[in-house]
Amino acid sequence: MFHRHFTKFLQSLAILVSLGCSYQANANDQEEQAMDEQIVADSISLGRFYSGRSSYVSFRYHVDQPRDVLVDLLDKTGYYTGTRKTLKPEYSSEYFSLQIPKQLRDPESAYISIKLIPVGGEWWQKLSEVKVPVILIRALPIDKKLFYNYPLSYFLSSFSRNISNHDGVSVFIQKNAESFEMGYEYSGYGSGEKLNLNLLTGDLQQTKDNYGHDKTTRIFHAQASGQEATDYVQSLRDMKRNFEYVETGRGADYSADYQQLRESNEYLRSVLLQIDPVAQDKLEFKGLHSTAEGPYSPVIRVGKKLSFLVKYASAESRHLLLALLVDGKTIASSEVSLPAGEDSIAVPFDIPQNAPRHSKAKIELKLVANGNSAGQVIAESQGDSYIYPVNSLDNVYAAEQASSLDQLYISVNYAIDVPMDLRVELFDPNNKRIDSHQYPLPLSETGYFYEAKFSSDLILDNGQLYKLAFKLIPSGGGAESKPVDQAEKFFRKTE
Repeated sequence: MFHRHFTKFLQSLAILVSLGCSYQANANDQEEQAMDEQIVADSISLGRFYSGRSSYVSFRYHVDQPRDVLVDLLDKTGYYTGTRKTLKPEYSSEYFSLQIPKQLRDPESAYISIKLIPVGGEWWQKLSEVKVPVILIRALPIDKKLFYNYPLSYFLSSFSRNISNHDGVSVFIQKNAESFEMGYEYSGYGSGEKLNLNLLTGDLQQTKDNYGHDKTTRIFHAQASGQEATDYVQSLRDMKRNFEYVETGRGADYSADYQQLRESNEYLRSVLLQIDPVAQDKLEFKGLHSTAEGPYSPVIRVGKKLSFLVKYASAESRHLLLALLVDGKTIASSEVSLPAGEDSIAVPFDIPQNAPRHSKAKIELKLVANGNSAGQVIAESQGDSYIYPVNSLDNVYAAEQASSLDQLYISVNYAIDVPMDLRVELFDPNNKRIDSHQYPLPLSETGYFYEAKFSSDLILDNGQLYKLAFKLIPSGGGAESKPVDQAEKFFRKTE
């Protein structure tokens, strides 16, 4: 009897050992798989973390099969906020936005956790995890006397910069003794103006200078009431408009100055929103802006980056849906989160390589509530534009009539990113080429050429129609070179 029971015990023990080995082997396999599937720690990038504001987390990853990623903000006391997304099997990168709470229980221990888990799984099923400490930028009050409150650390304390555009407007952010200041200066024809905001007191100082006549200074107090309070808010809006003007005039190139300009506009918007809250949702498409081309002559060009200038007002945070359409079909789209308030923003946008060349395009913008579908539109706006290729004769002009070749005015707007020549040919009424000239064009995304000239001793018949052929050809190419782009114009010979 004992022998039989002991034999069964040994058999059961063998089965358990076998199962344990199998489990350990599976665990080892999972561990090896988890090592292959990982968040690349060296690639993690965090934005600046302010209480009550949003920031970003970006990283590269590698997964061999679909996985969920959890991006969470925690401290040693527990969880605050986070987001998740299913990753496709590939080696790629991801970008997440997180809303930072106004208060953390233990900010010194705050960190970002990035976990890979099975699709639909829970956090404790993590296959791998990377933790990154968060340095929270504390909000220091400006002054108890102010009815609005914002951190001086927003401007990084020691930062000082004077930023200008090309129209005589400059804006500044600086530390002056124990006070922080921001403002603008404008110099025009025979007059000038300067507005300075003291961030410790909230008071505004305005100086107007009529050169050769008089100079006046006025103080707008932050605690004013009645008409003085109205003037104070209007002056603050003037300051914001000038910061906005310099910012959008410099483009969405995200240079060193650009971040400070954006933050200054966010600061002014926040102050104005508290003083004079927005009560109505509004959306306005202001136009296009390209870093390369400046604010005056932007075009949509295949494969390039540009910015759409958008003005909006909203009492709550919203989403901006932006779409580029050709013949009613969306060829590119983008979505941007907008905080509450009133602002103008330059939204960067990529034009796809396969966008149709020389086509009319429509730009549609929709303001929707956060989390809502595109069908639940709160406000919308739109604009028309034109899509140009990269190497292009954007616009060709020739006088419709001329009494002589010396009087024939020709101009060409072009864009090239490789060396090109402009070949201009003259054809008689029988379509016979009677003259041609070729000119090397300087590399430019906004080129302008007006030096095309023909032989003045050619005899043209009065009243006859002559053709001009404009051809953009590879540098050094001849008459038989295949044009990259071309256009035709006609003029009539007059007495």
